[in-house]
Amino acid sequence: MINYLFCLDENYNNQFLTTLKSINDNSNLKFNVYVIHENPDKLEVNFDKYKAKYIHINEIKFFRFENENLDFPNLSNNHISKATYFRFFIEDYIPRDIKNLVYLDCDIVCINNPENILNSISERMNNEKFTIGVSTEYIKNEHTKEVFERLDLVSHSYFNAGVMIINYQRWINQELKYTLLSLMDQIYDKVNFWDQDVLNKYFDGDYLEISNYLNFSLVNEFKDKLNEINRKVILIHYSGSSKPWTIRGVQFKSAQYFHHYYYKFSNVPYFITTNYKKGAMYDLIKFIFTMKLFTIKNPWQFTLICLKTVFTNEK
Repeated sequence: MINYLFCLDENYNNQFLTTLKSINDNSNLKFNVYVIHENPDKLEVNFDKYKAKYIHINEIKFFRFENENLDFPNLSNNHISKATYFRFFIEDYIPRDIKNLVYLDCDIVCINNPENILNSISERMNNEKFTIGVSTEYIKNEHTKEVFERLDLVSHSYFNAGVMIINYQRWINQELKYTLLSLMDQIYDKVNFWDQDVLNKYFDGDYLEISNYLNFSLVNEFKDKLNEINRKVILIHYSGSSKPWTIRGVQFKSAQYFHHYYYKFSNVPYFITTNYKKGAMYDLIKFIFTMKLFTIKNPWQFTLICLKTVFTNEK
């Protein structure tokens, strides 16, 4: 049985429920879910409200993150919260008899059945030396050398940590919580990409390479090629700043995957959020006057949801 792991705070509650719905609807078998959360009470209430729509969940457990008073790098004046570091602490929360975990960021949507390939990777990792299976994001070259030099990496590969298949028994045996926290302190001033930098510094190329179709980043040239995405991709990763729950991000056709699964559990056609009122209004006005608004489903409902979001936002 696949065991999914998520680490988040309240800012990603709806995104988590959307990711979970997409996994549920593309699975044939039961699976388990483990959630490490800064304050899970509201999320638990929301999940219980929609629980009947998640028919393939065998068990879901929510854990409140209790490891306070830690100084995590590169969080000041940044949109990233300390929740990104919660996975360092999984051995404090996740049952220790589990063999493998599949960690997913909450800006990921599943669009095809993931079971066979995830089980195959987990089985291979059980038989080989690797602790994690991940997808390479950068190969060292003239354009990417900064990250390798900044972290003083020996290898020539740097992975994206948004999808991680974890051999949990090896993780526990290596006592990675303490190792990663110590390493985080050592490279504190060098960390740009948060926990991902720390994980790359530790593993330094020693990982099982998994298909990019399990962690498919939607760079601009692929955002509108839905036929190709539908045929090949299993997990879409909305990496970057144009998230599908922003007004700017909705303008890409690929945003429809996120809103499709959001609607399937909430019965609301769009989830839109913003921390920047002026920028959101500018994007909405531009969206309307360029007529792109009328290329999406339910344009007037979308507009009303956007206006409500903007004018109830404090910033």
